[in-house]
Amino acid sequence: QDLSGPKIRTGALKGGRPLQVRTGETLRIATGDFAGEPGRISTTFAALAASVKPGDRLLLADGLVELRVESTDGAEILTTVVEGGEIGEHKGINAPGIPLPASAITLKDADDLSFGLSLGVDMVAISFVQSAADVRQVRQLMADAKPGAPNAGAALGWKAGAPNAGPTRGSRAWAPNAAAALGWKPGWHDVPLVAKLERPQALDHLDEILAACDGVMVARGDLGLEMPLERVPRVQKEITRCARRHGIPVIVATQVLESMTTEPRPTRAEVNDAANAVEDGVDAIMLAGETAVGAFAARAVQTLDAIILDAEATPPTEWSMRRHDQASTDHAQAICEAAVTLANRGDAQAIVAVTRGGGTARRLSALRPRAPIIATTDRDDTARRLALFWGVVPVCTEIGENVDSAGMLVSEQLVARGLVARGAAVVLVNISPELTRADANYLRIQRL
Repeated sequence: QDLSGPKIRTGALKGGRPLQVRTGETLRIATGDFAGEPGRISTTFAALAASVKPGDRLLLADGLVELRVESTDGAEILTTVVEGGEIGEHKGINAPGIPLPASAITLKDADDLSFGLSLGVDMVAISFVQSAADVRQVRQLMADAKPGAPNAGAALGWKAGAPNAGPTRGSRAWAPNAAAALGWKPGWHDVPLVAKLERPQALDHLDEILAACDGVMVARGDLGLEMPLERVPRVQKEITRCARRHGIPVIVATQVLESMTTEPRPTRAEVNDAANAVEDGVDAIMLAGETAVGAFAARAVQTLDAIILDAEATPPTEWSMRRHDQASTDHAQAICEAAVTLANRGDAQAIVAVTRGGGTARRLSALRPRAPIIATTDRDDTARRLALFWGVVPVCTEIGENVDSAGMLVSEQLVARGLVARGAAVVLVNISPELTRADANYLRIQRL
């Protein structure tokens, strides 16, 4: 589930028809619920007029239209069109370099999140994350929320206020115990959270954000509007390196195969972009408009799959997710590092992770072993979530209750499904926080 977050957008237009603005014209942007017309349009973001000053730049319609702020009275902005073009309804407005008073989650997001949890979503993406507090805020909401409850945000004591003014911890707009008072039960906080990095401010708190979330997305669309375009490739690589150091998956998105929205073949530059992302070590590459509205949706998926497979033909660089300031490691990390070493030196066809929650497979994925990771689990939700992780093939099967039964059950299932050849060597690994049981943690190599 992708929460929309505090995206600044244009409002409705008279007759629903796009407006054409020309260079040198004036355009007023006002807060309110009215249909825009030539010379004056509305915005959904109440604080925009109070946040800008003369000389600031505003970008509309994915940067195709540029405006210069001439004046503002706190409710309406007078601008001059620097680059003309077409403005449609509900299109994005970006304010590069302008700090905006907005939480990463809005009242609408709270209600959408409650609905998504009621449907059993596998993970939740948070838009416009700027600090670790934004991630913690959503996690707290998930812990307190009753999935499917109507008006969940209001029920938790969140004020409707401005359309995009989210809850603030420590203020009256946030009531941390409201859910308990309503009799709501916790337990939904284990759904993974993906932080979408779309504003430069997030880079100032990158390590803290990555430590708080379960995955990260490099949203190059808004990043490319909020900062100089030439910085985006370097920022993408920096986020990827940091995410790998934290052992969480990283997703690259926006205009990956943009030309295939209208053309049957991608450009050479797009192919190189996707392949370089794979070589940098990203876990996933996301298509958006190419498949949502593109004329060649299926072919775009097939093309990206072929690019990824070819890029992955080069063996990955061995990687240790041990952090530079970490003098020692926990037993789970040590077992996973040993499993990768054993698989590499023992010429194993696969590393088989026996897991219920997916933690073992996630740790193995971060280490980038040469052998594929087959994550066997008896939980459908775990299998679906693990599909995001690099090198992981999730398999739902019985996994048994002890070392011997798990090894036998899993081995027979993998051979029967054709995932591993009979006679091949595999590394079996299972990790548990229980250190008192003799069969709770194990690592072994065997032939099937």
